[in-house]
Amino acid sequence: MNRFRLHFPTLILILGALVYSNSLGNGFTFDDIAIVVNNPVVRTLELNKIFTSPWWPDQPDLGLFRPVTTLTFALNHLAHGLAPLGYHILNVMLHLLNAAMVFWISLKILDHHPSAVVASLLFLLHPVQTEAVNGLVGRAELLSSFWVLFGWILYIAASVSTPKRQKILYWGSLVAGFIACFCKEHGIVLVGVIALYDCLLRLRERKDGVFRIFPRQDLYRLIPFVLVVGLFVLLRYEIVGSVFLPSLPLMVDNPLAHVSSLERVMTAVSILGKYAAMLLFPLSLSADYSYNQIPVVSTPFNWGLLWGGLVLVIVILVVVLSLKGRFASAWGFGPAFMALSGLPASNILFPIGTIMGERLLYLPMVGFCFLLGAIYRLASRHVLPGWVPPLAAGVILLTLGVRTFLRNTEWSSNHTLFQSAVQVSPNSAKAHFNLGNALRDEGDIPGAMAQYQHALSIHNRYVEVHYNKGILYQERGQLKLATGSYSAALLADSLHAPSWINLGTLMGRNGQYQSAYVAFERAKRLVPENLDARFNFGLASQELGRHEEAVETYQDILGEAPDHADVAINLAELFRETGYSGESVAVYKKLIKAKPDAYQVAYNLGVMQEKMGKPEEAAQAYELASRATGDLGVFAIFKMGTMHMSAGEEELARKAFTRFLKKWRGSTKTRIQAEQFLEGLGEK
Repeated sequence: MNRFRLHFPTLILILGALVYSNSLGNGFTFDDIAIVVNNPVVRTLELNKIFTSPWWPDQPDLGLFRPVTTLTFALNHLAHGLAPLGYHILNVMLHLLNAAMVFWISLKILDHHPSAVVASLLFLLHPVQTEAVNGLVGRAELLSSFWVLFGWILYIAASVSTPKRQKILYWGSLVAGFIACFCKEHGIVLVGVIALYDCLLRLRERKDGVFRIFPRQDLYRLIPFVLVVGLFVLLRYEIVGSVFLPSLPLMVDNPLAHVSSLERVMTAVSILGKYAAMLLFPLSLSADYSYNQIPVVSTPFNWGLLWGGLVLVIVILVVVLSLKGRFASAWGFGPAFMALSGLPASNILFPIGTIMGERLLYLPMVGFCFLLGAIYRLASRHVLPGWVPPLAAGVILLTLGVRTFLRNTEWSSNHTLFQSAVQVSPNSAKAHFNLGNALRDEGDIPGAMAQYQHALSIHNRYVEVHYNKGILYQERGQLKLATGSYSAALLADSLHAPSWINLGTLMGRNGQYQSAYVAFERAKRLVPENLDARFNFGLASQELGRHEEAVETYQDILGEAPDHADVAINLAELFRETGYSGESVAVYKKLIKAKPDAYQVAYNLGVMQEKMGKPEEAAQAYELASRATGDLGVFAIFKMGTMHMSAGEEELARKAFTRFLKKWRGSTKTRIQAEQFLEGLGEK
């Protein structure tokens, strides 16, 4: 039996690898695109940027800071670029390691090998874990939980080690806790986990029903962990600018941030009931539960609230009865762990970025596994015949494993992910919106429009849906409908800069330059860092004859982006049209210095200098432009030929026209013209 016990961790790893083997072929889905694929920090592996950048690129207002997790993505990218396989392998490996650590800790909590195996396999195979494992951004949950569990193991080991090793293990636990916080903010729960574990030990040491919670020596051991959390909070504040969320999440992401505190708490309690049902009967699972899949509870006479309240009361009763010695201490430890680790993301204390998510159960699942392990120990020792508990546990675990294996494929693509989500969460506007985006990317425009309309039927002020509809209308040439969609987006949120930019573009195309001017002026105020908004504002100003304003705008942009060719061309042309040819030439030369491959600019410079009677400088510009691929480069050679011919430089003209005829693949008319020029120059 002892020899078999040694193979329990191996069994865990093998079963986990089998169950998640079909997840390795999945791609990047949903938030993976922004946080991994399109994240410039991930591509550079610059540590100073990684540890000073928010989790969402260029969006510190979302209030998330997880640099260690971002670092692992950067290491993945360094090793194999954007091939998804390596990212998924690391996620699965982290989950397997976490399950192995749950097994080790369960041995300490339950003191029963079979129960520890059941607990760890439940953690490994439960379908609710699939979101954290399959979604690559779920690595924040996996990695933070890894360091919390590892820090906890080191703390447990320190309590039974020699004084010298005890210090090393204890400090290692502190470091693990610090790292956990930088994987996900949720890592701060380690201090509570350790306090809870110390309480468990005191319960087991009590005599005659009397015990002391947190004697002085326990408190002394906790103080450094509290200081570590405080240090993390300070560093997070420096980067994000806030201890909590700097701004409220959108209504569509978490409606609980937009209701009264009482309604938020009542709804959050009702969600506890949904989580409990999800853990006990994981049949209907979804990648999205946002607005309005979970209606806000506004009255205490609500069945969901009553069920969630019952779950909460049961948890409290089990913990209290364990404290009083009516139940074994392990029975109370599981629910207490769930409550402690789940509280920060429950929306009870404060609103978070989402109303509900299966990934939020990843670490609390450990407590659920402890509880089920304690029940298994009781059943196998005192209640049922010896063969019944293993058989029942085996059937349940096999069923869970099959459900997990089948669900992994939902993360194959955004289409499969949100096709499943809209079936389970039909009232989620976001699920329909994201399915619409997936269909759009596949070229199914009617299908995308239908999903967008469904999303708007749930939440008619969903700005991004109106905006995306506007883009599709614009791409199909339905400009009136596009204008209507952008206007609807701005009616829902007048601060939505992309809608102002696109609306301004449509106004400009229709010759409504004053309206375009107003739209771009609003956009550049909202997003002054957006060069396109400022450039278009300059174009609108130019069309309205506000030349000084246009010049100032163009010059400001070139001051920040000296290689912006379109801006330089417009500024130079504006100078030329207003009689400032010298300034126009200076603009072109400055751009070519900043961007030597600006061949169109070089061509324009050649034309200007030729007209100004500067053939040598014009020839240099044309020569540079001749390096361009396509017709531009070849036609620059033609222009050199006509310029030399006009100047009486017949030999240079012949060479230029000969070069031109060897390369020209354009219109026959231009070729005939060049041939005639050569003939006139005496070419045989």
